[in-house]
Amino acid sequence: MRRSTVLTSITVAGTLAFAGCGQREPSNEEQVRAVMAKFATATAEKDYAVLCGELLDPVLLDDIRQIGLPCEVALQQGLGDVENPRLTVGKVVVAGLKATAETRTSAAGQEPSRDLVALSKATGEWRISDLAAEPGGSGTASPQATPPGAPGSPGEGPASTRTPTATPVRTATVPAPPTPVPTP
Repeated sequence: MRRSTVLTSITVAGTLAFAGCGQREPSNEEQVRAVMAKFATATAEKDYAVLCGELLDPVLLDDIRQIGLPCEVALQQGLGDVENPRLTVGKVVVAGLKATAETRTSAAGQEPSRDLVALSKATGEWRISDLAAEPGGSGTASPQATPPGAPGSPGEGPASTRTPTATPVRTATVPAPPTPVPTP
């Protein structure tokens, strides 16, 4: 009887160890989708600290600061009046430490917008590096760039007729990002 107890203990320990091997790191695409979902939630909740501190790439933060406002203030000015926002993420493409996510945004009183969001991976974490990326672009926005959903943005007008290449897979509430305020 004692021998069977030892064998059972070894079998249980082996099974538990094997089950632990089934745990895997999320793929880069899954990580990008998670960042976009967190972006949607933080934007909808107007959680500017999360947006600025956890989701936006340092290069994009520098671009925002060049307009003369702290990130949180710029986002508050741009997002303050947005109501019933939505973000749908379609196709995600990962190439090394860069990624793009096709998005469709809408909000009450605003025309829907199709945009390409660029992300980069630094220090092991994906961050949003451009809210209005151009296909094949550098992945960083200029301080004068107009975010998706804003009047004159790349996602408004003729560019918004781009057809997504994938069925949207995740929908979350998110307002369109802020329009940077030009400095005199």
